[in-house]
Amino acid sequence: MRQIPDDNLCYPILLTVGTSTGSGFFLNTGTGIFLITAKHVLYDPQTGILHATQAKITSYPKEHADTEKNIFILDLPELSNTGEIKFDSTLDIAAIRVGINNPSNPDRTTLSSGVTMEQIAQTGIVSVALNNVRLLSDVMVSNDVFVMGYPISLGLANIPQLDYSKPLIRTGVVAGKNNTLRSIILDCPVYPGNSGGPVIEVERDGLEYKFRIIGVVIQLVPTIAQSIHPGIPGVVVNSGYSVAASMDGVLALVHQF
Repeated sequence: MRQIPDDNLCYPILLTVGTSTGSGFFLNTGTGIFLITAKHVLYDPQTGILHATQAKITSYPKEHADTEKNIFILDLPELSNTGEIKFDSTLDIAAIRVGINNPSNPDRTTLSSGVTMEQIAQTGIVSVALNNVRLLSDVMVSNDVFVMGYPISLGLANIPQLDYSKPLIRTGVVAGKNNTLRSIILDCPVYPGNSGGPVIEVERDGLEYKFRIIGVVIQLVPTIAQSIHPGIPGVVVNSGYSVAASMDGVLALVHQF
């Protein structure tokens, strides 16, 4: 038996912005569909300028037998100019409204201006519903987590090992919470390309398990490996811990729409 529900495996989306890539997921609030990712996947952290004018979204459908992918093209300047992109610089998160749900028919969605559907799988896209989201105050330290995304930075070009078109999963635990920064510390390494990906917390409730999205990957936690040679500085390396922005900030963003 799989440790997480099948549809959870389809949560992470691949976001290609110019020559860089990141991860993300779709959040369905009932009134709209939002692409959630890290702000630095879209914007240069130093200049605040968009990395590119166009972004490509690739996601997988719920049914594994459905071999087609969902592909959307985003006109980022247009979405920005029309107010369809909101971001929180403190939390390093961004939300793009990619579609508006029909009030009389929630199963029908109108794409936002600036979003073009290039390909849609027969079984559609998988999004996270609000009842599958957990706020920071309810996140339990020591609970198991799954980190999902597209760490395309891994591997060597001349040694093919990974299928970069499909997401990878890491497991860990909630190592701690930073209530001041509204963030979650994970005992789980992440790498460039993981940014923006969803974090799923697993909680046992009697004989059942609950799976909730608790955050968005935004950072790895570095450490300095001390040099054994006098006068040579240490090297910054991945500590194996990572940081996720809590869903509190994400919900605050989507409420701005």
